[in-house]
Amino acid sequence: MIEEDLREVPESFAAAPERLDALSAASRLSRELRKVGPLIIIIDDAQWSDHDSNTVWDELQTDTDGCLGIISSSRNPETNQRQSADRSVYVGPLRTEAAHAFLQTAATRWGANINSAGLEELVEVSRCNAFRLQELAEEFRPGGMLHRVEQSSDASISNLGDVDRFWRARFDRLSDDAKSILAFVVTAAAPVSISQLADLTDLGERVDVSVFELVNQRLVNDDATGRECITVVHDKIADGLIENLDQQELYQAHLAWAELLAKLNRPRDFAARIAGHYYAAEQDGAALPYAIIAAENADRAFAKSEAGEWHERVLRQVVGDARDKHLRDAARCFHEADLPEQAADYYLTLAGRAQDRLERLRFQSLAVQLLVRSGQMDRARPLLVEHAATYGIELDGDATESARGYCEKLAILSGQLTS
Repeated sequence: MIEEDLREVPESFAAAPERLDALSAASRLSRELRKVGPLIIIIDDAQWSDHDSNTVWDELQTDTDGCLGIISSSRNPETNQRQSADRSVYVGPLRTEAAHAFLQTAATRWGANINSAGLEELVEVSRCNAFRLQELAEEFRPGGMLHRVEQSSDASISNLGDVDRFWRARFDRLSDDAKSILAFVVTAAAPVSISQLADLTDLGERVDVSVFELVNQRLVNDDATGRECITVVHDKIADGLIENLDQQELYQAHLAWAELLAKLNRPRDFAARIAGHYYAAEQDGAALPYAIIAAENADRAFAKSEAGEWHERVLRQVVGDARDKHLRDAARCFHEADLPEQAADYYLTLAGRAQDRLERLRFQSLAVQLLVRSGQMDRARPLLVEHAATYGIELDGDATESARGYCEKLAILSGQLTS
């Protein structure tokens, strides 16, 4: 779509497409799809959506041609989008009665030995959370920890503890081979395949057996497509497994992933993952070239905030001209991503390093503008006074001065900067 726009109206574009060009192309693509029929976009886990993505959704919603619907789910009640939703539905915990009925059905199905008082305690432990309830219900199966609850006068299971003990118990029952496979699944940060796990380990054909064991213990899902289809069952379990696995084992898993992906010689596809794995394995030197490529890839893909974050990471490892380059790139990317406070910090750093007076003033001007835009008036005010003094304009910074007086002085300053 960007190339089509460039052919139709080349005079409206810079030499290289910019982020706004990509937004325009996305709007056009959306409009073309809506000519065929209604377009529904579903965004899961919107709390992870970055600033660039939110801008895309806002831009699409401003186009009223055709029928467009955006459905998003988020753990956070608030949204970072400027366009408010037409309707919001708060999804809280299940009702106590529904949670009790769910566990009762599971207990009856598997013939578990537990009475109503015990079920009520399980409901309380679950806090009516759907994931926790599912974990508890699975333990009613024969061989599960709740299939035969120890009898007492009131069938109390008050010593049950938190639900996490169930998956931890399943983890403890794993064979050594399955545990070693699990370390690679947890650290992958993406779905993995049987062939990848075979390359990462020396288990050979036994990989299938270990994956089956992990699926049987409800620690991973395997869609059995033959491709990258193996994932950890739930983020909460993944976080817990990372805490329980040996740190050295995690380092080795990250390092193995980095080396495997690097051998594929597809830096445009895997640079970010390779760099992330090397950093996680504390191999910062090996990560650096891939981090630089990841920043460039994100910049080309108009993921400006992600590009800025990669430039930030590279900054910690480079000096001299390379540091100046990545400082400029970080400032530019955060500026283009409409993250003014982060961009202002880097423009101020650049101003402090600039040797040329005009360049230093330009960086200072940009920093002041962005700090004002981000509401950082306490930081912007002394910089504005200092900047104005450069042009012979006195701003005393007195908070009691009228807004009109400030506007007049700012108008004079604007004229000075223009000339």
